[in-house]
Amino acid sequence: MRVLDIPEHMSIEADRYYLIRKIIGDKFPIPVGWGVLVQIFMDGEKHLLSNGNESHWDRSDDTKDGDAYRRGAGRILLIGDAAFKGDRFADWQLIPKIGDWVNFGRGDGVFRQYNGVQTLLIKDYSILAITPDPSIEGYHVNIGA
Repeated sequence: MRVLDIPEHMSIEADRYYLIRKIIGDKFPIPVGWGVLVQIFMDGEKHLLSNGNESHWDRSDDTKDGDAYRRGAGRILLIGDAAFKGDRFADWQLIPKIGDWVNFGRGDGVFRQYNGVQTLLIKDYSILAITPDPSIEGYHVNIGA
């Protein structure tokens, strides 16, 4: 996977890169083929309460770092050009897209950090569900033991 600078004149897919630029910056990996780049959801980040206030969970750095390897939830930042296409997905009525929060299998993919953002590069078929934003009150991610 190459880390590329995407020129501003590439307006055809400007919307495709909006979210990743906002989160990671101008230098980011571009998944190819069936690859899907996901920003890993980390417990302990700010949670939104139903009244609109932010809540914070104090946890040790070791625990938060471990979440990157154990957690099975994240937000799709980029999708490879062959992802979610072909016969395998012909019967799927709902296809994940950039910006969706998803659940995926633990231990899947390649873990990398870009500008302090923890990401996972997984294959499209590793995604198990589209899910609500896990930072909102009342949502709890617990996949596996």
